[in-house]
Amino acid sequence: MMVVMVIAAKSSAARYGPGRLVVDGTDRVLRRKTTFAFNPAAVQQDALHGLLGVCCEVYNAGLAERRDAWRSAGLKVSLFDQFGQLTELRGVRDDVFAWGVQPLRGALRRLDEAYGAFLRRCAAGQAPGLPRFRSRRRFDTACWDEPSSWRVDLDARALRIQGGGRIRLPKSVRRQLGRLTARGGTPVTLTITRKRAGGSRAAPRWVWRATVGCNNVAVVRSEPAAGRGSVVGGDRGVAVTLATSDGALHTLPRWMADARDRIVVSQQRRARKRKGSRAWRDANRRIAREHRKVAARSDNWARD
Repeated sequence: MMVVMVIAAKSSAARYGPGRLVVDGTDRVLRRKTTFAFNPAAVQQDALHGLLGVCCEVYNAGLAERRDAWRSAGLKVSLFDQFGQLTELRGVRDDVFAWGVQPLRGALRRLDEAYGAFLRRCAAGQAPGLPRFRSRRRFDTACWDEPSSWRVDLDARALRIQGGGRIRLPKSVRRQLGRLTARGGTPVTLTITRKRAGGSRAAPRWVWRATVGCNNVAVVRSEPAAGRGSVVGGDRGVAVTLATSDGALHTLPRWMADARDRIVVSQQRRARKRKGSRAWRDANRRIAREHRKVAARSDNWARD
């Protein structure tokens, strides 16, 4: 049996650009993405950490401007108002443009999405959850929503990022991107994420991942191979974890809820500790370790 996975999540698709991953039987093109891990050199890793720090600074500055404008004068600051203000930094803070303007706009767009979610919760009568300032150690994503200041070079087998150097593409990624471009796809969005993977406080280990989104990829109709059964479509994350076209509903196992409960208890224990103390840092490491275990188990369950 062949399973065709389709993601139709408007809220999560914004991270990889304005398009949605939708196939309803009538669409002829769609947006596809590929995610891969990479191991940057020491100089590249320092540059990427600097990029995330700059994006965090822009995010917090945009949040402060919106909050202060509303509290002091009742004014609303739009996303495009803040886009225009980025140009005023040239000549004053040229260091923030070492990676181009697109990742800075990506940080402001994430802030705009956070405010949009805040307003939706207010309208629905839920707990509003006002957007908060972010610390550098928890700001782990940089987004390019246009093919500017980066490019995929399949001939050179590399992903080139302004200010970040040349990232080697694994063979499997080159094949997948080659298939997408052969079907008319054009790389248009890029997302770089980092994730803590153990190590000490002085020498942490990081896992880096890149997501390249391709637009206008032609739909290829899948036909079952001889003796392989039928084709089944799947909707992920709509009402349940996975719903297939044959009527089967798949939900996460019970141990996922148990793991979430353990993480909540650990977070409550951390809240009773003095922020910045050794016990507080140890609690942070335990919580991060629990999150990594849950993520690994959920990935294994999805593959099974």
